[in-house]
Amino acid sequence: MGIFSFRVLSPGIDLLVGHRHSFDSPHANEGVIELGAGETHSRDHSTLTRKSLLHLKKRALRSRVWFHALSRMERGLLDLILEWVDQVRSAKLARVLDGILAKLSLEMEQSIKRILSRGPRLASQISRLAFSWGNAEAFAWRFDKKFQEALALGVIVIAI
Repeated sequence: MGIFSFRVLSPGIDLLVGHRHSFDSPHANEGVIELGAGETHSRDHSTLTRKSLLHLKKRALRSRVWFHALSRMERGLLDLILEWVDQVRSAKLARVLDGILAKLSLEMEQSIKRILSRGPRLASQISRLAFSWGNAEAFAWRFDKKFQEALALGVIVIAI
């Protein structure tokens, strides 16, 4: 896995939250600047950028969990970061963001699970109705997972 630790927020989004290495490793001094008089400053090569945070905020707004999942303070902090920070370099800020983004990600996953749970019920109702109209193949529709997902997501297919 290397020296980087990834947190998988949801399919398609992997955010790098920082890296750690022991002082015994051959790369122990990489990313550390000597400031003089024994002071050191660590560079955090985080990929928490304005673009990645904005993408996540848009997804949260579209899935209608932005206001429900986050407090006013958390939303304000994220909006402030989006306004003023191009890339998060502070390890402390990255840890705070990690907690907020994990909460947001969990809520988005639960929202999708709720939506997809409607599929089997809708497929059963439509299958029963089509079967009562004389479509013999309609009985198998209720067991088709792709049909259940399409109904849950509101996919409309027009057959010509």
